Amino acid sequence: MIVFAAVIPNSPVLVKHGSVIPEQTFDAIARIQEMLDRTVPDTIFVISEHAQSFDSVFTLPFATKFTESLKRLGFISEHISYPADSELLGRIQMHARTHNLPLRSIHSESLDTGSGIALRLLRAAQKKCSVITIGTSARTIEEHIAFGYELKNIVHTSKKRVAVIITGNAGPREFARGIIASLIDRSPSQLASIAANKSLAGAETLAKPLAIGYGLLRGFPPQTKLMSDETTEHTQLVSAVLFSE
Repeated sequence: MIVFAAVIPNSPVLVKHGSVIPEQTFDAIARIQEMLDRTVPDTIFVISEHAQSFDSVFTLPFATKFTESLKRLGFISEHISYPADSELLGRIQMHARTHNLPLRSIHSESLDTGSGIALRLLRAAQKKCSVITIGTSARTIEEHIAFGYELKNIVHTSKKRVAVIITGNAGPREFARGIIASLIDRSPSQLASIAANKSLAGAETLAKPLAIGYGLLRGFPPQTKLMSDETTEHTQLVSAVLFSE
């Protein structure tokens, strides 16, 4: 069952600790972590804009464990491993086969950078829980929501206590405003508008991961709590809690 859902950024500035210190975002993530801990999840389900993606199918990495490597960010020797939720991964794969879902399973132990940063920020390695990640596709926002709803049939009916973490880049201020407006009302039309913006063509944004999250949370009361909205030199960092048991 889904016991928690939140949005956190995964900008490299949050782990590199350079001259810009986004204090509001660090404080928001610390509070989200405290709320996450209170729900005592068995599994953290990460939906990341940086996960491997394909045009026509969603992506489900599977392995017995996942390893974070932030080598390109300067973390040369430090690697963090997380156990995979093999049981839930198997159920998702079986459901996809029997219902002909556009899902491609790929064997990979490497976490994408976005998922790795998010799990590091939440100190997930210190928790007794497993991990699943999933990638978006080139499909429409409506198809992402529908796919998320298909996942809800498995995730929310599982005996596992699942925390959904949606992570990504809110983009420049004008797009971040649309993300925030969508979060408050859980509005698919706001996400569709962002995704259709031609100036974002080819860019990774939070819109599609958030759409999958909306599908997973269909039927849940809209109770979004915006925790932080902070401007950095390159992007807007948005943190929010969408649901907490």
